[in-house]
Parts: sequence; C-alpha cells; structure tokens
Amino acid sequence: FRLGAIPTIAPFLLPRALPLLRKRFPQARMLMREDLTARLVDALRARTLDAAIIALPYSAPGIATTAIADDEFLFLAPQGHPLTQRNDLSPEHLKGEDVLLLEDGHCLRDHALSVCNLSPGRRAAEVSATSLHTLVQMVSGGMGVTLLPKIAAEGGATAGANVSIRPFAESVVGRSIGVAWREGGQRAEEARMLAEALRELFTS
Repeated sequence: FRLGAIPTIAPFLLPRALPLLRKRFPQARMLMREDLTARLVDALRARTLDAAIIALPYSAPGIATTAIADDEFLFLAPQGHPLTQRNDLSPEHLKGEDVLLLEDGHCLRDHALSVCNLSPGRRAAEVSATSLHTLVQMVSGGMGVTLLPKIAAEGGATAGANVSIRPFAESVVGRSIGVAWREGGQRAEEARMLAEALRELFTS
C-alpha cells in the first residue's frame, strides 16, 4: 500500500500511526512518500500512490477526502514575548507582529494566512521556512512569531528551542487532517479503512 503524507503532518503523525497500521493490517506492505499536497494529488491521479494524508479543506476533481481529526493552531513566540502573557490572546493580536510562515507551496502557509487575516503578500522580514522545524528555530532565534499546529507541538517540534507556546483564548482550528484517494480507484475501500484506523489515534 503506497501512502503519501505532507511534511507538516508526516514527521509528527507517522511515529504514532505506523505501529497501529502494522498491527491493524499485518499483511500490508507499507511504502511511504513525503511531499507537498499538489504533488501527492498528482501521484494519486497517476496511480503511483494509493492514499495520502493531507490537510483539509482541499478540493481537487476526481479526489475523495475524509477528515480524521481537527488540528488546532497554537501561538509560538520567543521566550519572554509580551503576547505570551495575555489571557485574551487571539489571532487579531498577531497583526502587528512579524509572522513567520512556511514558503509558498505549503498549504499550512495558506491556512495560517487565513486564520490571521493576513495578506498573502506580507513577508516577515522577507523570510520563510521550508519546514516546521526550521520555522521553530527561526522563532527561537527571535526573528518573529508563528502559528504551530498542535500535532507538531505534541510531536516534539519545539524540543530544545528557546520558545513559548500558548493556545489562543478561544481555540483556533486552523485545519483538519484528512485522508485523500482517487475516486472510484481500486484501493478506495482500503483508503477508507486506513482513515478509520487513523481516526482512532485521535479519539483513543
């Protein structure tokens, strides 16, 4: 079974998911590929992937999706940043900040822009990161603040970094984690079973 996953989910979900999937589907030989959403969707259409773990909402002709969990956005700032002291923290407070983002092509960038109502043209000091780990290190180095998916925070993305992480006063669900597959494809039923198994990770 050929499974793809996007870089802002793969390193944080797969260490928990793969042991479960091996136990649930002992006969399946799992092949993994990490890539950006658009390329994973192309691979689903080309039948070189059977399913992909992506961020939703995402709409593409001929591709079916199902959500397995909501992923909350947390506020990440250098230690001692004034906003980490607020009890009424909201995305509005980020408007005057240098908000660091992933580079173009990462759907997490678009989700973050949408949550903060920032204009896509805004660039914090003309910098963007290629991975969440790099983004965390940039925040740790005092270059700005960012939004970090809860799955990444729980998966150890901030380990050893000089940062503070805070939930917003009202939780901000920035994206859903979902499974995508080719509509009507031969592995559609297996993709649904995969999604059901992964859903259990978040409800158990």
